[in-house]
Amino acid sequence: MGEDDDERRIQDQVIADRMVSSRVKRARQKYERAVTRLWIGNAGGAIAVISYGQRFQRVSLVVLVLFLAGLLCLGIGTIGDLCSDWRVIGQNQEATSFFRFKPGFAKSPLQQAGLSLWEVLPAVLASVAFVLGCTSGLIIIVRGGAN
Repeated sequence: MGEDDDERRIQDQVIADRMVSSRVKRARQKYERAVTRLWIGNAGGAIAVISYGQRFQRVSLVVLVLFLAGLLCLGIGTIGDLCSDWRVIGQNQEATSFFRFKPGFAKSPLQQAGLSLWEVLPAVLASVAFVLGCTSGLIIIVRGGAN
């Protein structure tokens, strides 16, 4: 009976791991699409404001700064992620067994999906900057342009 219980527990764990793994994969794909859209949206907004040309005024500068702030948040987040991974890989590249890995090498499902606080925060800030930039730009357009 004990052997059957152990086998059942192992099967249950395998099923649970597969379910979490598939959710992690889907969440990662959604997050990557959202970040890509933020890069494109903030860059497109900045280009649109810059291409406004001779009518570019101080009011438009606020919109430009918001879109550039979104790009800056995404860039800093990307650099932070790369530096973190570089550090962890460098610390563990000489490990000869599982027990020689230093803390931080294994990632939780949230970290695997790229959804830990420090990975999501730059995207959230970029989203806020994008929404504020779009809203400010629309307000300027509705009021009659950047005078």
